[in-house]
Amino acid sequence: HIDVVCLLVLVAIVCRMYEVSFRLTAKTGLDAASERAKEALQHDQAEGLLQNIFPDHVLCQLRATSEVSLNYERVGVIFASIVNFNDFYSEKYEHGRECIRVLNELISDFDDLLDRPRYKFIDKIKTVGSTYMAASGLNRELVHYQNPAIHLKGLVNFSLELLNLIESFNRNIFGFKFVLRVGFNAGPVTAGVVGTTKQLYDIWGDTVNISSRMESTGVDGRIQMTEPCADALRDHFLFEKRGTVFVKGIGDTETYLVTGRV
Repeated sequence: HIDVVCLLVLVAIVCRMYEVSFRLTAKTGLDAASERAKEALQHDQAEGLLQNIFPDHVLCQLRATSEVSLNYERVGVIFASIVNFNDFYSEKYEHGRECIRVLNELISDFDDLLDRPRYKFIDKIKTVGSTYMAASGLNRELVHYQNPAIHLKGLVNFSLELLNLIESFNRNIFGFKFVLRVGFNAGPVTAGVVGTTKQLYDIWGDTVNISSRMESTGVDGRIQMTEPCADALRDHFLFEKRGTVFVKGIGDTETYLVTGRV
């Protein structure tokens, strides 16, 4: 009789141990699944952050090699500067935070233009203060080698849209009108990623410097470029000869202003 009771107790203990083991296994499985889901979310967030920092074609190169440094023969570069943002900025409104919010909204509108398929060959390089820098022709898979001027045409069209966007944006701001000035140039550049912890993708060369000078010596509300660039784009755009402008680093230079599309 005692043996039967002992057997029943033993069976109960074994069943309880099995139940506990089953629950622990199930919980471990749920924890593992939850951890995998968390890791997948973190991976997606990291990928999204990288895509906001680097163009897709640069990310592909970074995954293949830790160093990115390339030379290009024909790249278009623009500097688009909101020349009177400092006049708009005031610390009277939330210690300047409201002014930065407005700038962020405007720059975000610039970024949204680049999401349009017709501007897929244009990369935003960076913003420096209230100056927006972008370039075309860096993604070699998208460059039309039989007619390299196609991406340059697209970059000028993008610049014209920026000017139109500023006008539209100004209609929603009471008592202030932002002014945009654009400098354009095209030619050889070197592109690469610098840094280890806070990496930056950038481009360098005389082409970039002259584009910056085209902006700083330009005309408010207009797109300025050198004569060789204007000659290369005359089939697509109308130009007004501005005249001779002194450009630091190269001296007196004939420049032209875009007046519209052909």
